[in-house]
Amino acid sequence: MKKTHIIKRLGTIITVCTSLFMFTSPAHAQTEWAPVGATWYFNRPSFSSSGSYVLFESIKDSVINDKDVSVIKVTINGVTPVSHEYIHQHGDSVFYFNSHNNAFYLLYNFSAVAGDTIVVHDSYTKLTPAFFHGEDSIEGFIYRVLEVDSTFISDRWVKRQKVESLTTSWGFTEFNVHAYILNGIGSQLYFFGLTGAIPIKFYPSMLRCYDEPGFSFINPAWNHECDFISAAGNDPKEADCRVYPNPVDDIARVHLSEPIETLTIRSIDGRTLQTYTPLQQDASIVVSTLRKGSYLIIITSKHRNISKIIIKN
Repeated sequence: MKKTHIIKRLGTIITVCTSLFMFTSPAHAQTEWAPVGATWYFNRPSFSSSGSYVLFESIKDSVINDKDVSVIKVTINGVTPVSHEYIHQHGDSVFYFNSHNNAFYLLYNFSAVAGDTIVVHDSYTKLTPAFFHGEDSIEGFIYRVLEVDSTFISDRWVKRQKVESLTTSWGFTEFNVHAYILNGIGSQLYFFGLTGAIPIKFYPSMLRCYDEPGFSFINPAWNHECDFISAAGNDPKEADCRVYPNPVDDIARVHLSEPIETLTIRSIDGRTLQTYTPLQQDASIVVSTLRKGSYLIIITSKHRNISKIIIKN
C-alpha cells in the first residue's frame, strides 16, 4: 500500500511538472510577428556608399483577401517613402503580399527543420518595392535551412535558423554563404533577402536594430545609433574615384586619378550590360536606355579594380 501511494504521488508530481513545462517552454509559445509599433532599421541594401538606412514600421492591422495582415510602412531614413508592405502570419509561417500577383508567398517558416528547403518563388517574379531588387523581376527565391537553435536576446530565448541561398537570383545572402534568421524579427541581413550574384561586400546590408514594446535587439555588428546616416560611406582608398551625378538620368561621369582601362556596367543580378575602354582619367557613360533601378559599375585601371553603385532615375 505504501509503495503504491508513493508511485501515485510521484505520478502527480511528474504530471504537474510536465504541465508547467508545456506552459513555460519557448518551443510551445507562438511568436507574434510585426505587432503594431514594431520597427526595423536596416542598412540600405545594394547602396554601399550611401550611408542611408531603410526603416520598417508596423503601423496598423488590416485585412487583404480575407487574411489578417500587418501593414509595414517602408521609408528611406524615416523620410522618403518607398512602399507599404503587408505581412500575414499563420502559425509559425510568415507570408508577404505581392501586389503584382495579388497573392501571398511564404517568406519564413519556423516549423522548418535542418535540411528543409523554403521556396518563396520558383520562377520569374516581379517583386514589391521594398525588396530593392533594381530589376523588373527575379528568377527564383529559394533557400535551405542548415541548422536550428535558440539565442538569448532581451531576456528571452529566440528561435534562430541558419540558412543558405540556393542557385537562384535571390536569397538571404550570396550563394554558398550562410546567414541567420530570427523568429519574430527576420533576416539579420535584410528582411526581404538580397541578390545572390554579387559578393556581399558590395551590398553591406545588415539589420541594425529591431524594437517592439517590451523587446529589442541591437545587432552586435552595428556600433552606431539605429538611425545613423553617414555622409562618407566610400572606402578611403577609393577617395580619388568619383561617379557623378548619382542618382543619374542620362549620362554618368567617372573620374579616377589614373587612366581607366575598362568600365563595365552590370545589373544588380550580375549581368554585363555595357563595356567601355576609355584609356584616360575621365569618362562618360550613357545610361539613358537603362531601366530605373540600381546598377554596379566596375572601374578597372592598371593598379585597381573598384566597384560603385549608381542609381538610374
